[in-house]
Amino acid sequence: TATANAPTPTPTPLPTETPTATPMPTDTPTPTDTPTDTPIPTETPTETPLPTPTPTETPTPDATATAAILETSVAATIAARDAEATADAATATANAPTPTPDLTATAAVYATIVAATVDARDAIATSDAATATANAPTPTSTNTATPTPTPTATATFTPTPCPGGTVLLRGRCVTFTPTPTPTRTNTPRPVPTDTPTPRPPTPTPTPVPIGLINTLTGHSARIWSVQWSPDGRTLASTSDDTSVRTWSASSGAAELTMWGHGGQVASVTWSPDGRYLASGSDDQTVRIWDARSGEHLRTLQGHTDEVEGIAWSHDSRYLATGSDDASIRIWDTSSWSTVQTLWGHSDTVVEVAWSPDNRRLVSGSDDSTVRVWDVGSGQQVTSISVAPAEVEGVAWSPNGQYIAAGMSQSFAQVWTADGGFVVRMDHPKTLRSVAFSPDSRYLATGCGDNNVRIWNLQGSLLHTLSGHTGAVRSVSYAPGGGRLASGAEDATIKLWSVP
Repeated sequence: TATANAPTPTPTPLPTETPTATPMPTDTPTPTDTPTDTPIPTETPTETPLPTPTPTETPTPDATATAAILETSVAATIAARDAEATADAATATANAPTPTPDLTATAAVYATIVAATVDARDAIATSDAATATANAPTPTSTNTATPTPTPTATATFTPTPCPGGTVLLRGRCVTFTPTPTPTRTNTPRPVPTDTPTPRPPTPTPTPVPIGLINTLTGHSARIWSVQWSPDGRTLASTSDDTSVRTWSASSGAAELTMWGHGGQVASVTWSPDGRYLASGSDDQTVRIWDARSGEHLRTLQGHTDEVEGIAWSHDSRYLATGSDDASIRIWDTSSWSTVQTLWGHSDTVVEVAWSPDNRRLVSGSDDSTVRVWDVGSGQQVTSISVAPAEVEGVAWSPNGQYIAAGMSQSFAQVWTADGGFVVRMDHPKTLRSVAFSPDSRYLATGCGDNNVRIWNLQGSLLHTLSGHTGAVRSVSYAPGGGRLASGAEDATIKLWSVP
């Protein structure tokens, strides 16, 4: 009875231990997304001291069941972690920069990622279920007996690691051998070198034989002057027979014969456009002709003696004439009036020639001088004495650098344009005419010994052209070079092949 009536101690209710688990986020990786690894905290069960139970409510927890539930939750969490680690590793492999992607290997990697992700989801679901079970309320019962003390225990769960070379997949350690991505060797492509296509060697032109091409006949007396047309197709000539004639350079046939002068015709020149001819005569006149039809267009008067030399300026604006009256007249071709008269020579002005820039004029005279004139001002620029010889002909080089003259004392001489001596070329007889080649490299001379000679400007004789039977009075280079015309006292014109 005493025992029965003794007061029953009221036990303090045992608080329910609720382990808290952080829910795992659902992570669905895509081929281009890198899963975010959210660390899952390790849940360690905390032991709380049990209070004294009360007589009215004595919860009787099942320690073994609770430990089993917690073990299941931790195992699931660890499995989720392992699955996520596997997924992260696979994702890193998939996202690694690959120079040349292997499609088969990439597909295998992504399949592994998906499987690992599914395992992670399953493990998370298992963990959630275990957590829910652990958090469920424990049924209470009235127990008047003395409660059995709850054993104090701290549970530590260490997952068994998979051996090297394996990964945890669906709860098992499996071997994962990723397909190796082939390493792309960046072999530089050979850069094509700009090697020019070999060209066949330039054929060496066959040298044209130096010599006679053709002989033109038709004049009845000695020839004084021969000149090529600007296009090189036609020749013009003058003679003691008082005529002016034109010839086909290719066939040698006579084309036009122009009559009108009252005495021998000493000189002839072409207009730069090839449309007109001008001739000077012993009749003290200059006549202008239509070179296509032979029509006489105009007669220029002003000289008081025979007209010997004549030259058209390269720009067609002026015509220069030299006379036995010792003067040089400059005619304006637009009005045919005299715009300048140059005085200075003391005897016959035999020949005149323009500089390439049309600003100066060179003249040769029987007074034994060669003179250079500024046409614009009418002033003499240079005077060169060749005494005691008389000057028979003059020329200005196409490059503008040289002037040349042929003398009665059997020599030719070359100077710079400002009068500096260059070279002298000796001949056996009187020099009647000189002419520069179009490239200014050679000088042709017509001599009283019936020959034509070709010289370089160093004074070397290159060729002697023989064939005339009278003194050569005039020589003229074709505009394109390679041909030379000569007129002689034998009344013939000869065409030569020359350098």
